[in-house]
Amino acid sequence: MAKVKITGHASGTGVITVTAPNTSTDRTITLPDSTGTILDNTSTLDATKLSGALPALSGASLTGVNAINSGRKNMLINGDFSVSQRGTYTSATTATHLQYYLDRFYVANDGVTGTIQDTGFAAKLVATSSATGTLRLVQPIEDTVWLAGKTVTLSCQMKSNDSNSRLGIYAGAWQSTTATHTGGGAWETISITLTLPSSIGAELSTHFGIDGASSANVSISSGAYCEMKDLQLEVGSVATDFEHRSYGEELALCQRYFERFDYDKSGGGIGAVAGQCHSTSIMYGVFTFQTTKRVDPSMSTSTISGSNFRILHTGTTSNVTSMAWNASSSCARVGASCSGLTSGNAGIMDTGSSQGQYIDIDAEL
Repeated sequence: MAKVKITGHASGTGVITVTAPNTSTDRTITLPDSTGTILDNTSTLDATKLSGALPALSGASLTGVNAINSGRKNMLINGDFSVSQRGTYTSATTATHLQYYLDRFYVANDGVTGTIQDTGFAAKLVATSSATGTLRLVQPIEDTVWLAGKTVTLSCQMKSNDSNSRLGIYAGAWQSTTATHTGGGAWETISITLTLPSSIGAELSTHFGIDGASSANVSISSGAYCEMKDLQLEVGSVATDFEHRSYGEELALCQRYFERFDYDKSGGGIGAVAGQCHSTSIMYGVFTFQTTKRVDPSMSTSTISGSNFRILHTGTTSNVTSMAWNASSSCARVGASCSGLTSGNAGIMDTGSSQGQYIDIDAEL
């Protein structure tokens, strides 16, 4: 009979135990016909002892897996609607066609009146008339050239009572928009995967809401709604978990396109513009944007009336009657007109007794 010799360390007193399996049939272990180590934590396994193929991995099952060193995967900005510089929309607000509300998304409600509401990291559109048209949110994409010819996936969580609620991508022409909500009023994950054209130019936008195939007009009833959250566009053929980013990062991404220079305290000088009186009727001041804009922006203000905006100078104040701008992508010069200034003196423009005044810097696509 062959022998099995197990030798412990020469100076040790430990016991090596070999335990047989609890089975009613015989088991055979074949040892190599030579001296050596079968396998330990420093040895290698002979590749010839491996056979067969590893099972294929399904991308659809890889949820909760974070890519390493792959950069930002979600090409949509503010996909969780955490940023809303233009105002708070916790109550339903009448939407104007092609106007921006929650940052980076404008409403397309051609032919149908409707409202938009921030429901807490989600946006809700509700039709307030019965008509033929569209009711959707749109985000244009700036960085498009590198996406030409690539396979992308657009996804979101959606809740709706209208089975015409869907996703869509426009890339020079309408792409596939076959993924639709059932209209049953429950949250559903919906996505579309498609290969973009080899040439898409600068025309790439994503669409979420109620419309027909290829975002055509469709019959919409008053009270129809579509609520959306976790909006994401990514390269690849699988809709992966939504990429959450910090509020600070999301805000900076939004401010490349829009920034509100906010006077949020009456007379407090919050966001005040310092300058010099150029004459007895105009003061010039310069202020720097929080984030460099994608292009030289357009600028506008809340209502200029009474002491909404005023200039403090030489121990007195003068109400601003109008403003003019000269803006680059990083800063702007404002010319504030009023009366009673002293040429050459310093001045500061701030708000008077009214809160909520602002200057908007707009570089949207």
